[in-house]
Amino acid sequence: MKRAVSMTLVTLLAGLALTACGDKDDKKPAAAVTPAVTPAVTPAVTPAVTPAVTPAVTPAVTPAVTPAVTPAVTPAVTPAAASVALAKDKNGCLAYPKDQWMSEADAQAKINGLGYKVKTFKVTGNCYEIYGFDKTGKKAEVYFDAKDLSIVKTGD
Repeated sequence: MKRAVSMTLVTLLAGLALTACGDKDDKKPAAAVTPAVTPAVTPAVTPAVTPAVTPAVTPAVTPAVTPAVTPAVTPAVTPAAASVALAKDKNGCLAYPKDQWMSEADAQAKINGLGYKVKTFKVTGNCYEIYGFDKTGKKAEVYFDAKDLSIVKTGD
């Protein structure tokens, strides 16, 4: 059933294209015609694909049912590509702008909440660095990301 409807639609479109071009009586084969038919269900994500060849004639066909929401066309940009590449310091911490850093007081409180007993807290490069003891009582030297407090490096 679908194939018969598709064939009928293609035949109808080819006839419309020939009529519009004035070549109805010519016996030349019709140029490849790609109908612009939107399926009844549009996928949520439309990949950004550029066709290699644009057909010479693309008839404008409006589908019988128009989807309620038409997805916006946006360039295919991944979140990683959209962010600015940040340099890392010698300890491996990213160079976030200072206004994006967690405050030192909040950082110290969260580090204590992780079970560390902090003897020394300081800023080293783009990291928060602590000297103290971990939750098992073992000596610890830890470098934390200044924005999200992820552990970047541990020392001896």
